[in-house]
Amino acid sequence: MIKLSRMADYGVILMVHMARGHADRTAAPELAEATALPLPTVSKLTKQLAAAGLLVSHRGTKGGYAL
Repeated sequence: MIKLSRMADYGVILMVHMARGHADRTAAPELAEATALPLPTVSKLTKQLAAAGLLVSHRGTKGGYAL
């Protein structure tokens, strides 16, 4: 059995949601609502995932995160 930390588990949830291809780009508030995770946690994780190269961050009014 593999034990994951809570943040690692949330990261997996976010990546699975993104991989299902619900949208081209998804903003952090939309991810938080869709996954029922707290917005501060989603914001923190998306920044970390983008820094690791797993997500791409797009700025602007039509910005968000993409795989």
